[in-house]
Amino acid sequence: MELAPPMARLLTNGVPNEVSPDVVAVGSLLLVKPGEKIPLDGLVVRGTSDVNQAPITGESVPVPKSAGATVFAGTINGDGALELRRPSGANDSTLAHIISMVGAASSRRAPSEQWVERFARVYTPAVFGIAVLVLVVPPVAFGGAWPEWLYRALVFLVIGCPCALGDFDASERGSGTGGGGKKRGARQRRGVS
Repeated sequence: MELAPPMARLLTNGVPNEVSPDVVAVGSLLLVKPGEKIPLDGLVVRGTSDVNQAPITGESVPVPKSAGATVFAGTINGDGALELRRPSGANDSTLAHIISMVGAASSRRAPSEQWVERFARVYTPAVFGIAVLVLVVPPVAFGGAWPEWLYRALVFLVIGCPCALGDFDASERGSGTGGGGKKRGARQRRGVS
């Protein structure tokens, strides 16, 4: 996630130097110019500006910030320059916490999801293998017609694969072209309306 900029302006004796946010020590002063992304969480020491916090908090309206206010890494500074003091380490920022929570949530899976994944690892290749056998064995071993056995192999795949069957069923219901549509009168024959 590239929400925070790769460089921060560290103020050393009042002179800004561009450095990586990882090397900014706790308590250091940073300068954020107008229109720039804020590289680290900080406490505003000097300056006033409206900060667009939408990338982090989702707020649609920029929030006014002045001395004493907290700003978050990854937010966008408005039209005023801000001097910030770094209150904590780079790995302790709001953005770092959000990234770690998203990573943890995506790595955890429900037991049912784990079971389905294990089942699909075996079931899908088995169904595909059987479909290949249905396609190849009858024409090669018994002289069957290739088009007929290709059709049968495809039918087997559609029936054997729950995804394809589910998609087919949903599209049938949505368009009213399936058996249920015929019974309920969704599809008219002979153009009679």
